[in-house]
Amino acid sequence: MAISVAHLRAFHGVAMEGGFSKAARAQNISQSTLSLHVSALEEGYGVQLFERRGRKVTLTKFGADLLPITGKLFESMEQVETLLTGAMDLKGGYLLLGATGPHQLIPFMKAFKDQYPEPRLSLFLDNSEKLLISLKERHIDVAVHSAPPRGEGFGVIPLSIDPVVVCLAPDHLLAKKKAIKLNDLIEETLIVREKATYIRGLIDDALARTGLQPADILETDSWQAVHELVIAGLGVSLMSVADAGSDDRIVRVPLNDPALEITEYLIFDPQRRRLKTVRAFLDLVEKITGEPWYTL
Repeated sequence: MAISVAHLRAFHGVAMEGGFSKAARAQNISQSTLSLHVSALEEGYGVQLFERRGRKVTLTKFGADLLPITGKLFESMEQVETLLTGAMDLKGGYLLLGATGPHQLIPFMKAFKDQYPEPRLSLFLDNSEKLLISLKERHIDVAVHSAPPRGEGFGVIPLSIDPVVVCLAPDHLLAKKKAIKLNDLIEETLIVREKATYIRGLIDDALARTGLQPADILETDSWQAVHELVIAGLGVSLMSVADAGSDDRIVRVPLNDPALEITEYLIFDPQRRRLKTVRAFLDLVEKITGEPWYTL
């Protein structure tokens, strides 16, 4: 049989108050209703919870074993209620964000925390392919993505358009050029992200279109590793201006012929807008960017 919270609450109240009349007043119900709840619990499970001697009520061994469990139950229910009501007025709740690099979301996270300090934010970094999977499986609420899939119902907000630049060590022979062509890199080791990333697909497509191939390719799975490899002089890399960062140990030279650019989008499941924390974050991003969200 399905257990009744009302029956458990009646038992817990009588046990804590030491009697039916006090428990009935505390729960603002009639003593007869309270007694019916306790009797239904006992009869439904074939147990005796109280010894009744006149007006005196004491717990049986079974009742004494049950009391700490119901105590934890109602404490947890209070915590659930506190969490849910906090989420209603943005004094609690969670927001799970995903991106390929922290720079993409940090300005929006800062603005959100300035306005809503209570909700907890978590930022997960991964490649574009895994972020999309996490979004579909609702492990994250929103994500930054360069190529959101069309026809799958995702909501998007355009964030930025970044040109792709060539990143080199300061002592590299190409570092003093005002612009670099893809053809200039055929004798270089090209440091790239893994194939599941959007930037890798963009680079591979450009190489295929032009029929060019670098002397060697060095693959890694994080932008931090790309930066350190470039700084160490182990090769050159192509990345967006945002991903290139501001480390003065890296020289950034514009790429032309072909010129490449990356458009970043904030993407989300529109159904998640029902969550107040998600809706508040999306509304804030729309306000900052001046871009309304739309469905792909």
